[in-house]
Amino acid sequence: MGYTEDCKTEVREDYKKTRSSIKTSKNKGVPSSTIISWSKKIIGHALNGPGCREGRSRHSVDEDIFNTLDSPEKFYWLGIFAADGCIYYSESKNSYSIEFGLNEFDVVSGYAQFIGFKGEIKERSGKRKNPNYRIRFASKKMFIRCNELGITQRKTHTLKVSDELSNNKSFWAGFIDGDGRISFKRGYLEFNITKGSEGLIDQFIGFCEKNTSIRPSKYRVKGKNAFRAVCGGHKGFKILSHIYEGGVNSKIYKKLNEYNKAKEVYEKR
Repeated sequence: MGYTEDCKTEVREDYKKTRSSIKTSKNKGVPSSTIISWSKKIIGHALNGPGCREGRSRHSVDEDIFNTLDSPEKFYWLGIFAADGCIYYSESKNSYSIEFGLNEFDVVSGYAQFIGFKGEIKERSGKRKNPNYRIRFASKKMFIRCNELGITQRKTHTLKVSDELSNNKSFWAGFIDGDGRISFKRGYLEFNITKGSEGLIDQFIGFCEKNTSIRPSKYRVKGKNAFRAVCGGHKGFKILSHIYEGGVNSKIYKKLNEYNKAKEVYEKR
């Protein structure tokens, strides 16, 4: 099948926005395999725009972006990465991998843009009800920096971040977007961090006590080496309002919407 130049131009512009051949395929009706085969010819500049050095991999990123933590956005993205990202070192290949993914395409795309990632955002479906979007790239510098901040390899049951992160509200805003639950039903707010290592949950509880004088309850997840922090009602709202107000709001619409519904009610009480 032949494609007109106008068609290729439309695909190019759509791909520059989505950075996902699967999403562009759905939007424009062009097979994903065809879009990938065109990538070097008609979409190359979308993969090698500002921030990519000549001759470097299309998966180049700003490896030094988290060296200096000088903005709420940086803390937010580190928080959500601590929840839904991973780092991995392969001794056999001597390679350092960074991977981040979740169900919300816009959030993955936002993270990719923030760190200057120019590669493909992959979609994984499998047995999942909702598709999962992921990016992956190699960076020894970022691997080392993550370790310095306490975001280590195989962190599920051992994660305990640096004081610089654990004392920052925007870090917790990001972590809640990744591993938190916010629900407002029948005039009552339900808020918890759904799972985490005991060390991280203790850090969150300490943050809440220090800044709001409220201590969330801690529970062990049944049958797992993981813990939850739970705090509902007005106390839960007070914690969330401290985290969000003057910091970075949730970037996940459903959670932000539930918080705003609670805000309308609790601020009147």
